[in-house]
Amino acid sequence: MVIIMKQTGARRRMVGAVLVALMLLAIAPTYSWAKPNTALINEAITRETVQSKVVMTDALHGSGETGDYISGVSYNTYVPEDLNANQSPTADPTSSKILIDGQDTTFDAYHFDGSNYFKLRDLAFMLDGTAKQFSVDYNEDTQVITLTPGEAYIPIGGEMDSKGNDSQSAFLSHIILSIDGKNHQITAYNIGGYNYIKLRDIASLIDFGVGWNGNTDTITIDTGTGYTLGDFSSMEQAYYYKYRELAEKYGTHTVYDVSFAYYESSGHSYLGGVCVVNLLDFNGDGVQDLFVVYSNGQLKRVSENYGSQIFEFPSKDTYEIEIWTYTDGGLKLLLHETSVSFDDSSYYFFFCPNDLFSLRNRVSITIFENADGLPVVQIHCFDKNGEVYEYENIYFSGDAITRDRLSYKDQVFQMNDSETTWDIWIENAAGYDKILLSALLADSWSGTSASLLEGYGIDYNYTLGQTRRTISYLSRWDEVPDWIPNWFIAEGEYISLYMKELQRSNLFFCGIEVSEKYFTNHHYALYDIDQDGIPELILYEGSSGAGTHFHFYTIIDGEAVYCGNYTRASLYVNDDGGLIAFHRRMGTYYADFLSLEGAEIEVTFIAYGQVFGYSPYPELNEFGYEGYRYLPFCPPDIPLGFYTYNQSPDIHY
Repeated sequence: MVIIMKQTGARRRMVGAVLVALMLLAIAPTYSWAKPNTALINEAITRETVQSKVVMTDALHGSGETGDYISGVSYNTYVPEDLNANQSPTADPTSSKILIDGQDTTFDAYHFDGSNYFKLRDLAFMLDGTAKQFSVDYNEDTQVITLTPGEAYIPIGGEMDSKGNDSQSAFLSHIILSIDGKNHQITAYNIGGYNYIKLRDIASLIDFGVGWNGNTDTITIDTGTGYTLGDFSSMEQAYYYKYRELAEKYGTHTVYDVSFAYYESSGHSYLGGVCVVNLLDFNGDGVQDLFVVYSNGQLKRVSENYGSQIFEFPSKDTYEIEIWTYTDGGLKLLLHETSVSFDDSSYYFFFCPNDLFSLRNRVSITIFENADGLPVVQIHCFDKNGEVYEYENIYFSGDAITRDRLSYKDQVFQMNDSETTWDIWIENAAGYDKILLSALLADSWSGTSASLLEGYGIDYNYTLGQTRRTISYLSRWDEVPDWIPNWFIAEGEYISLYMKELQRSNLFFCGIEVSEKYFTNHHYALYDIDQDGIPELILYEGSSGAGTHFHFYTIIDGEAVYCGNYTRASLYVNDDGGLIAFHRRMGTYYADFLSLEGAEIEVTFIAYGQVFGYSPYPELNEFGYEGYRYLPFCPPDIPLGFYTYNQSPDIHY
């Protein structure tokens, strides 16, 4: 093992930085957030020619001031045709016959925009006493309606009252329904002072059957079956219908960048709309299921720089997951997860009330493949004090969804609230050799999307490229193309071995010592130093300059082996296994060529020198090393670096 230590003798110079920071605090204006004007992008685009569009808008501006104080909010948007929802339609009384378990029933219901809308309490009243009965309770303080499936409904009066046969205006509103402790934002319409909800929305939540007979103009409600959607000619048509339905409600996939005056290198970015669309066989029945992640628009108002800059950013309940399967010509909901986290105190989703500066946030989701060949949706949260470190794995086992909660609490490793061993814990958290999907949804650590790409190698197009290809494929349901969407899949034994090493460092960061050799404040990169077809793992410790350390691992005989470290430099690579450590700081520069021999990092001297005054530092090509690029390091809490290794983002389809 080779351990390399170098001394530069350089001093830290912080006075200038402190003075600049104080000046900025004194003159920084107050910002307010205005959501981008969607009218700018509501243009009809045919499904064959969906292309990238970039809109720059001054949605953020100085209060009471004039001029451009910030770089603006930029967002890419991909808008399928005819996604302009009518916000105030005219509602006509439903003329269709309505049968509940074969019995003719008269409802005060309305039909518009191709759907039927019912009062929630009318449905609860009529389903009372059936296998699909549910109670309704409204909390005036939280304005949340709680539905309890299986519980008898208690009438409050006014159920099944008729409002007559006249058409009325319908005004868009949103209500929150809570079922089994999970909140669901539902689109509703206020008609004559009452909220009316789409029949199929309630059917999917309570899981009762809904049918339509066009020949007899009859709506059927069947409490003896579960909910399926539609009568489609193909899986592709069904899934495209569901995508369009969600896109009309939540918008299409969008990248939001927020950057601030005087801090143009900093900022935040996140995905909005229906941002993840993929096809995976979750229950192992041989049918590809539709996997969707979308932002429901519930952003949380937070501030930067001690309250001087205010904006909105995703919170714990912003992103939702839905999985649909195609069966018997219709759609059936397999999973609706209303949050990509599960703990209000989690590090990723907890926001300081007045300052985001001291607590950054990142939202991601990963799908692994387990030993049974089935997808495992993994969501994650932790706090940096080590009090909570949790994963939840969601997957099918038999015909049912299984949830495994992996926790570190009270200095004990737990699985489903029972104490477990470290070996079992780490195997369930990181013991996967195949990654089917890894997506970053929001990041307030690393700046705008451009900063993410430059500094960390993270490109939102890894996510949006697959989403676009999937949508394009499904949109051609009437003439299904012979090409299959080329979704990324990362596979290799090194993935689980390196992820376990990374997990040990993550736990150490939280104050959990599982080994004495691990360290804090780390990022990671993969690079094939010895060009044997298997990448090495490089863990980056420290912040910058003299405080940086690189730790190297390789795979030998099916194990991850530690190979040593290098300090105080940045790493540059080429396409042929070249790895150069290049330091340029405080008037001193040096460069070393790093290679891997067995399990040892070897160092070959390239150059050393000093610069004076305003003289520029030399570049690597001045020493004869052409074609080298900076090696970005991925944040430690997401396996995106493993997923995107050796793959290019799919920008076009």
